[in-house]
Amino acid sequence: HLARRDRPVDLMNLTGYRRELDRYRQAFPTKADSLARQYNAMYEWTLSDANRIVNGEHLYAGSSTNWIRFDKGTVDWVNNRGNLYGFHYMGSLEPLLLAWAYTNDEKYAKAFADAFNDWWEQRDEVKPQRVVWYKLGLAIRGRRLAQTLHHLASTESFDTRTQTRMLKTILGSCRWLMRDWEQKPAWSSNWGLFVATGFIQMGTLFPEFRESEAWIRQGNEIMRRYARTVKPDGGTEALGYHAGIIVSLTRPQQLLRANNRPGYVDDPHLRDSLRRGVRLLANMTMPNGQFPAIGDGRYGNPVEALSLGADVLQDAEVKGALARIGKYQIGRTNGFHVSGLDT
Repeated sequence: HLARRDRPVDLMNLTGYRRELDRYRQAFPTKADSLARQYNAMYEWTLSDANRIVNGEHLYAGSSTNWIRFDKGTVDWVNNRGNLYGFHYMGSLEPLLLAWAYTNDEKYAKAFADAFNDWWEQRDEVKPQRVVWYKLGLAIRGRRLAQTLHHLASTESFDTRTQTRMLKTILGSCRWLMRDWEQKPAWSSNWGLFVATGFIQMGTLFPEFRESEAWIRQGNEIMRRYARTVKPDGGTEALGYHAGIIVSLTRPQQLLRANNRPGYVDDPHLRDSLRRGVRLLANMTMPNGQFPAIGDGRYGNPVEALSLGADVLQDAEVKGALARIGKYQIGRTNGFHVSGLDT
């Protein structure tokens, strides 16, 4: 069914992704191995990274150099090697999806399916169990698995067992989040945005679930309520987190719009709050195209957040900030690239 159904629209359009990646590599010849930065990822994945994972290594969360080799081809999801919480977000598997999207090579689908099944069979052994069953992990892992299953369901390696386990994980994640949210809502935390993003993505990509409409409604409500936490000057948290918050507030809106669903940004309060937040990031961006390391963040690239904000809001001020960043970058590198927006 999943391989043959009329699938909802995902923001990672495979044809558009390949075209965008080819343009990126041409603009920046030193990035010839890159799979590009997608969805506000922490690291810029490469094809070489994906091949290392196929060969038994995984990047343990917390450091771009902390590669761990798992003997006998089984990923150890139980023992802590520095950040057990982050490892269970499954971000280390992201380059496999990107590598498959670019090459259509079955080995990347197999490596993802094998690693996921290792997780499924070990998850009850993880201590503390909160690592597996807490808001942030459920939301981030759930949406990553939803996107992967959406695209890889037709591959040989995503057999009935793997698909069933992933569907159960997605369903269980949303049910747990719905129940947990009733008891401990997090309106003022960026966790709430990750939960809302998860609800919207999992519900939109898998409308077969009877509860999917309820998940989308809950995600929309969290997004609307989050507007109340944005400060009058547009600030939220440290600038690095702030850029991520802007992405989290805008990308699900694009997904809903792509699937002809009403979006939460139609709410005037959230729209005004979002505009303040996007403009603050634009105004804080330095001439070199980075935002400063204010708070517990680091110097970072605001382009994805500003581009999403400009697209959703159609804001001339933010578009002008992007044009200035682009002019500087072209003068410095002879190229300017906005990742993840070619659909």
